[in-house]
Formats: sequence, C-alpha cells, structure tokens
Amino acid sequence: MELSSFFKEIILIHDCVIIPELGGFIANYRPAIANIQNNSFKAPSREIAFNSKLTKNDGVLINWLVEEQGMNYNDASSLVSAFVSESFDLLNRGEKINFPQIGSLQFDQNHNLIFEPKTEQNLLLDAFGLETFFFQDLASEQIAAGTHLTVEQKETVKRLFHTKHLRKIAVASSLLLALWAIPVDNNQAEMEHSSVLPALTELEPKQVNNETITSIHSVEVAPATLKAKKAAIKNILSQSKPQAMKSYHIIVGSFKNQINAHSYEVELAREGHSPKLFPLKNGYFRVSIDSYETQQEAILALKMLKQTNKSLSAWILRK
Repeated sequence: MELSSFFKEIILIHDCVIIPELGGFIANYRPAIANIQNNSFKAPSREIAFNSKLTKNDGVLINWLVEEQGMNYNDASSLVSAFVSESFDLLNRGEKINFPQIGSLQFDQNHNLIFEPKTEQNLLLDAFGLETFFFQDLASEQIAAGTHLTVEQKETVKRLFHTKHLRKIAVASSLLLALWAIPVDNNQAEMEHSSVLPALTELEPKQVNNETITSIHSVEVAPATLKAKKAAIKNILSQSKPQAMKSYHIIVGSFKNQINAHSYEVELAREGHSPKLFPLKNGYFRVSIDSYETQQEAILALKMLKQTNKSLSAWILRK
C-alpha cells in the first residue's frame, strides 16, 4: 500500500498530520493577494510546511487508516512504522520522498530534512473553484480646462405604470400566490371540474331569416383526477433529469448486526438524508449518510458535517 498518496486527502481535512518519528505536515492559511504590478488577483489558499521536530504520534494518520481503509489499529501502526523505516533508507541514499500534490522531502549536505512544496493545486476547501485572474488597468481621462460638455436632449420616456398601479399589481399577485399555495385534500378521489384544463367551445351555424348566425356553446371536458396529475408531473420530472453516478459516500457507522445497521439507515432517511447500506466480506455492514458525484463535494459535506457534530466519526468511501 502506497502510504504517501493518502496525505493529500488527509491534509484537506486536518491542519496538521504527523508521521511518527519522521515529522509533521502543517497547513497554514494564506489570504488572497492582489498584485498591482501584473494586475492579478490570487485566491486565498493553504501553504504546506514540514516540521521535522513534530515526531510524537498524534493519532491522526493511524485513525484515518483505520476508518478509511478498514484496518485494525495494530496493522495501521505497523504500516506507518514500515513507511518511516523505508523513507529513512531512501533519504540516506540521497533520494527524494514524493508526496503527490503536496511536495517532496530529501536530506541536504548537513543531513537536514528539506521540504519542497508543490503549489499547483489549492488545498483550501473554502476556496474551491476560485482561480487566479487578471484585470485591466482603470485609466482616468483628464478633461482640458475650458472644455464644455454638451448633453444630447432626448425625448422624455413616458411612464407605463404609476406607483399606485404597481402597488395594486403587487397585492393581487400576493393574493394569487396565497390561493395557489393552499393545500388540496389528498383524500379527494376526483375533482368535479379541473381548473387547469379550460372548457372547449364549439361553433354551430344556424339559419335565422335567411342569415347565418354562429352560436357558441360550451363542451364539457372530462374531469381530471389529482392523482393522475401528480403522476404525470412526476413522470415528466424523472425523464427530464438524468440520474448521475454518485461514487463518494460519507460513512457514519459500521455494524456487526444487519438489523441494527438497517435501523440506523431508516433513522437517517427520516432526518432527510439519502443513506445506503454496504455489506462487507467480514460480516460487517457500513452505513452512509449521503452520497456525492465528486470527491470535492464529499469532502466539503464531510467538513460541514463534522462542524455541526464534532463527536461524529465519519469518513469518505469511494465505491
């Protein structure tokens, strides 16, 4: 298992990640920068630094392996120890340790650890989607003294609506909106006459005093049921909105008993979430609270979830 490829995902959520006996990555907030010389504006970001003196195990890395990779604590600790041992072997041979999209570590001539960060990608979740952009100079034009400005006279535009008329229209619109929002009794099996479908009219010619007169009379339209309308609307919406694949799931629970897992799934659904059940080969059942199309969306949702419930142990599963 390539442990170095996991650090980007961990540093997106945590401000500090320590590799026991090796050092720790620290993410510092960097505010937005406006460069007047080249007319550029850079979004806020996070600067990643490495401190070789942070060697005490804080539990972040090992706990992430337990929750995300499904490992037990002893196996995760052994994996981290093996990674540290292999890293020092590479460093002593003068090679670099690469951490994708974060940076690299290597020894200098004095056997000190040197970290070279990578700045191609912004690791600040709050600045997701913001990129550096350039703006044009705002040049002011000087008007010579004694110059007279001429203003073109245009025909006065007539007002189509007066203030009192606009108030009447606003009140009428509010009344119509209130009438439309009144709930309809769902137990009513059928509406006598639909207010949505207008009555059709038929033209019938008649002879009166040798003159043809056309009379108009109404033709009744078959009543429409409320249930049929709702079914038609639901069918149109389902056809017009394609379902996207959601491969990133936020896991909030793991159960040995399937009944307990299903009960938790029902409870999350009642709260308005879209939970899913994932059975494992070892007999356990994972429960997700929501699913997302992209990893960035899932990370943002996980961060907001942990802000509202700091004691919640949740992580992202890609499946």
